[in-house]
Amino acid sequence: MDSKLKILHIEDNHFDAELIRENILSRWKDCEIKIISDRESLRKEVENLNYDLVLCDYRIPGFNTGFEVLEIIREKNKEIPLLFISGTIGEELAVELLKKGATDYILKDKLVKLIPAIERALAEYKTLKDKLAAQKALEASEKRYKDLFLNSPVGIYRSTPDGKIILVNPSFLKILKYSSFEELQRKNQEKGDFLQKKDRKRYNELMEKNNEVIGFESVWRDSKGTAVFILENSRAVRDEDGNLLYYEGTIEDESEKRIAYEKLKESEAQLSLAQETAKMGNWEIDLLWETFSCSKGLLKIFGLNPEQTDYNKNILFNYVHDEDKEFVIKKINEEIRKNTNGFSFQFRIVRPDGEVRILNCILSTELFSGVVRKVTGTVQDITEQKKIEEELIEAKRRAEESDRIKTEFLSQISHEIRTPLNTLFNLSHLINLETKKEEFEELQGLFDNIDFNGRRLLRTIELMLNVATINNQTYSPDIKKINLQDFIDNIFKAYNKEIKSKEIKTNILYERDDNSLKSDEYLLHHILDNVINNAVKFTNRGEVTVKISEADGHCYFEIKDTGIGIDKKYQPNLFKPFMQESAGYSRKYEGNGLGLTLTKKFTEILNGSIEIISEKGEGTTCIIKLPLVK
Repeated sequence: MDSKLKILHIEDNHFDAELIRENILSRWKDCEIKIISDRESLRKEVENLNYDLVLCDYRIPGFNTGFEVLEIIREKNKEIPLLFISGTIGEELAVELLKKGATDYILKDKLVKLIPAIERALAEYKTLKDKLAAQKALEASEKRYKDLFLNSPVGIYRSTPDGKIILVNPSFLKILKYSSFEELQRKNQEKGDFLQKKDRKRYNELMEKNNEVIGFESVWRDSKGTAVFILENSRAVRDEDGNLLYYEGTIEDESEKRIAYEKLKESEAQLSLAQETAKMGNWEIDLLWETFSCSKGLLKIFGLNPEQTDYNKNILFNYVHDEDKEFVIKKINEEIRKNTNGFSFQFRIVRPDGEVRILNCILSTELFSGVVRKVTGTVQDITEQKKIEEELIEAKRRAEESDRIKTEFLSQISHEIRTPLNTLFNLSHLINLETKKEEFEELQGLFDNIDFNGRRLLRTIELMLNVATINNQTYSPDIKKINLQDFIDNIFKAYNKEIKSKEIKTNILYERDDNSLKSDEYLLHHILDNVINNAVKFTNRGEVTVKISEADGHCYFEIKDTGIGIDKKYQPNLFKPFMQESAGYSRKYEGNGLGLTLTKKFTEILNGSIEIISEKGEGTTCIIKLPLVK
């Protein structure tokens, strides 16, 4: 009972209510009493009847009789004590009230009985509540046990001493593949229906000796006769005189674990073979128990006997190269402190025969309660790999040196050729100007040929110089504003003679509001010149169109021709140096296969890209994408 008693009093007579209140307060000074007198108030109170006791006059205006009040209260709460206090009530009527659910009744002229009646009612109410709580707890406990019994993943059983099964849960039936308990009951453990007789005999001996079996492993047979590996825990239940009543216990299907164990053994054998093949091994230190273990593969790496088992971490550590010992200790301690998994480091060991080997070790740690419990290392002998790496590094150095020498030679020889060639080219031009008379008209074709082939040779030399510049990575872009209209017109002018001779139509379409572009003039000239040169060179009739547009912060140059196109088989080689679709002395078109190689590299220097779309006999479209510079 709480220290503060709460009472609901239904009474319409104020004088009677105060008299009863004084009687109650004389016994319970801090009692809380609420007085109501109408039907509506009663309806509200019974919705949440948070009281310890209800007192009620038998006759209340607005109610037929006390029976109506009793019905309203008992509809919501059947246990709360309800005492009627009335001036006149017959014995027969009082008995009828008690039958209907009233707790007691007191006459108003005998209020001396009120306090004992309330104490008695409250005591009975407490006993009733305790009983109901105990009953509820028992029901909950029984439900939990039933749920545990029915839903447990392990099989639960009870059997007689002579081996007859008398109780099982669904998991027991499932483990042994029986469809019903009735089917199972026809089997007997003593007869070997479940397990072999020798296992049952061993079970009985243990029970007789220990009164229980813990972790008992045996092979049972399911309803199909298939072997099932069972792990059993059981105890003997006896009466007060020690007579054996029955066995009860649990079974677990260990078949999958047994298969997994066999596979693990097989896997360990395969791992050992794999470690030997890959020259790998592993070790583990348990810092809590201060134990050390390692694989046979590790012992083989150290040149030790893999069948010997008395090695420890200190013995193995003695084989670490003297110059690396301090480093190894430092690294392992650092990773234990940091708890960093996957950290790798390399060190040397000296085998018993004096051979030095290089090892790579990967560390991992395992935590227990926030503290590093285990340290594991996976070790691989990388001595041969190190030798190969050193040979590759030396080969790479030699290749880079060879490439550097070739690039320098290319640059020097290009300069050496261009200087005298420019002199010859200019001298030819001067002679051509002096001989432009009618009597020397037949010489004009020769001078034109000298001019054409001289420019061709100069272009080849310039491309070779550009290759040398790019390979040496000596070029830094110089960004400035370029007038695209004049810029592209000048490029086309260089090919006017060829364009007129082939009667090619040229189109330049500007689809940008701004005809200027910020870029590197040298790089942009060579990018567009190489592509336009190819378009004119490989177009025998039709047209060449250059379209300049803008989208997504980029400027697009689309150069489209109606020329011979490019075979699909050759297109993967477009940007490789010195590669052409037609090669050898019989090729129809001049060129050295450097133009598109340089175009791609120049475009990438400007953070752009180039795409070639072509069909053999249908022409080619080249799309150059360059970022707009603000």
